[in-house]
Amino acid sequence: MSNEELEKTNPEDEQKPEEFTAPETGNLKEAVGENDGISGVYEAYERMGEIDAMDSAEFKKEVLDDLMRIKTELLEEDDVEKAIMSFLLSVEVYGSYEKGLKLNNFKEIVYKAVELKKKSSKEELADYFDYVISQIEFDQI
Repeated sequence: MSNEELEKTNPEDEQKPEEFTAPETGNLKEAVGENDGISGVYEAYERMGEIDAMDSAEFKKEVLDDLMRIKTELLEEDDVEKAIMSFLLSVEVYGSYEKGLKLNNFKEIVYKAVELKKKSSKEELADYFDYVISQIEFDQI
């Protein structure tokens, strides 16, 4: 085959992925898509200005309230892996705020997540979410 024939039959040319362009609105749902089940993450990002204006005590209460609500919603999720990832992503979003928080014992959290994926009940998943929440340490409080 000549080079011209190879160029014409190159399957990569036909299957080029669409280029990602960030939306002009800055809307996370629009950027990521709506069907990934991480509503708590979207809400947290959409409320950044409101949350940044809170004092540290308000921030801590808001984060804990939100995580408990997200936990309740995710316990209805049939896909354990998706529920775990959604919850950890929600925690990560709050860690990105200026006031921020950090997650202690991250290695143990990941280990428990891997074990939980193998065998889990709703009760074990709830216990795991509670464990993650107990490992949160708030900055500037």
